[in-house]
Order: sequence, then C-alpha cells, then structure tokens
Amino acid sequence: MSHFSKISVKFKDQSCLVEALQRFGFYPQIHDQPVNLFGYRGDKREQTAHIVVPRNQISSLSNDLGFFWNGNEYECLISEYDQGAGLAKAGQGLVVHQGNFAG
Repeated sequence: MSHFSKISVKFKDQSCLVEALQRFGFYPQIHDQPVNLFGYRGDKREQTAHIVVPRNQISSLSNDLGFFWNGNEYECLISEYDQGAGLAKAGQGLVVHQGNFAG
C-alpha cells in the first residue's frame, strides 16, 4: 500500500486549482466536504480531500490524487508511487518537485 504525502501547492483559490488540473487534461471531482481517497486497487484510504482526480484519469496503476483545503491553502495528497516510482519517473505521469505541482 502506497504512503500518501502532503504537499503544499500554494493554491488558495479553488477555481484556479480546478482550471490548472483541467489544463493538464484531468476532470477533478469537487466536494464541499472532504471524501476518502482510493488506492489503485479500489481500496478506501484514510486520507480525505475536497478536490479529487480519480486514479483512472492518471493511469491504471495510480492512486487518487487529492487536494485538501486546510483553511489557508490546498495541500496536495499524492501517493509515494505516483510521486516518484510510477509513471512520473518515466515522464508520463504526475511530477511534484519541491512543493510544486506539475503534470
């Protein structure tokens, strides 16, 4: 089971974050209350997020990508696999460098 990391992405405006995700080709789900993220096997994780990019939009082996509103800014919740060992390593998936989100 992959470990999820919290990464500050410096987005304070929901519409800007959603637009950025859409520009990367994602269709994020937006929730008023945080919902659980799911792992690549469809297992419910304890981590919750207000904005979720479902794992199937990333790759067949990915976990959900989440963004949790902490009252000040969004924290990116990305699995260890998706951050460094998955398709990101091959230059095809998500990449997070020094707190910056990129696709």
